[in-house]
Amino acid sequence: SQIVSTVLLILIAIAAAGLIIGFVIPFVKNKLSGGDCLEIINKVKISPRYTCYDDPNSVLVQIHIDDIRDVIDGFSVELGGPSSKNYNILEDDHTGVSMYEGGSFELPNNTEERTYNMSVTVKPEYIKVYPILKGGKSCGEADSETDIKDC
Repeated sequence: SQIVSTVLLILIAIAAAGLIIGFVIPFVKNKLSGGDCLEIINKVKISPRYTCYDDPNSVLVQIHIDDIRDVIDGFSVELGGPSSKNYNILEDDHTGVSMYEGGSFELPNNTEERTYNMSVTVKPEYIKVYPILKGGKSCGEADSETDIKDC
């Protein structure tokens, strides 16, 4: 009877270890995949000097990125207020967004900034930027601007 109890205890311990590993490993992998956002969250910024409301009905937003161009596909800009609107600014998808002063559309390279022109119906109360990682995963807010001056 002692041999049977020892074998049962060993089997219970192995089954418990299997259940714990089956839960912990996927949980940790999911949490670590969000770590990519932590590395770039403060490296996408709104330049307030060149961000302004350009009457009538457009907003200029200048975005600066640090040395992260190889890990992001672009970013999303939220113009918030009475009627909020999001603009995804990607190399191949930038509907409703054009370059300031025209020219061909481009994303900032490492340690550069670009100014974008976006259509709005009213002056936004705030502007927020969210990085978009390669593969399409969107990160949390990287920067925001609440003092939008007139151009």
